[in-house]
Amino acid sequence: MRFVESKNVENEDEFKAKSETVSVSGAWSPPHRVNLDSKSRRLANIPQDATKFSWFYPAKEIPLDVLDLQQNKQVLSKWKENASIMSLIIGGYSYFNDDNQLLLENTLVPGANVGLQFGPPLKWKHEFSAKLIKQERFHKITFSHMIKSGAIYFGWIFPFEELFDYDGNSCVVSNYGAFAYLWHDPTETTRNVKWEMDRYFEVVPSKVEDKESTMNDDQQFAK
Repeated sequence: MRFVESKNVENEDEFKAKSETVSVSGAWSPPHRVNLDSKSRRLANIPQDATKFSWFYPAKEIPLDVLDLQQNKQVLSKWKENASIMSLIIGGYSYFNDDNQLLLENTLVPGANVGLQFGPPLKWKHEFSAKLIKQERFHKITFSHMIKSGAIYFGWIFPFEELFDYDGNSCVVSNYGAFAYLWHDPTETTRNVKWEMDRYFEVVPSKVEDKESTMNDDQQFAK
């Protein structure tokens, strides 16, 4: 994959001349069964024969200057049309059949009115982070919309995953998965005001007729 400092590039030819090819690596979540009905799959662009999926985190080697989608719009606009490239930059979902064949990759698109949607921001309990920290599931945020909010780390929560509070009580935050966002280093042990800013967003099946479920990121963080 090719990368270059976006602030120094004025056109696509210059981008190709200055760019370099690098190898990338990343982390995949354990597979989980697809639990959406046929209509929801169609709206979310999920193959009807997909039986399981995994979330994959952004590639570790992505240079931070690539992530500012306000710069170098000519080149990055073409990248955003390629799910494979955008998946490496901000992460995405991989869908498989029973034979473990990769059927499709979907990535996140800000403000999209179709596909999987996100519910409103909900308070993330700090004690829920313990399980994700132990399993090294918090990763640096590379999604420009979230970076602008001040969030630093995020982690994928499996559908029906149990998380535990300080008293050992279990809680399932979502039937379809969720993303937790932290405004601080997850390993911090001294409570501070940033802990109160942590939020999570449930993944919800898309319903084109349900306009309230298609809020963009700015609307959600305005709450």
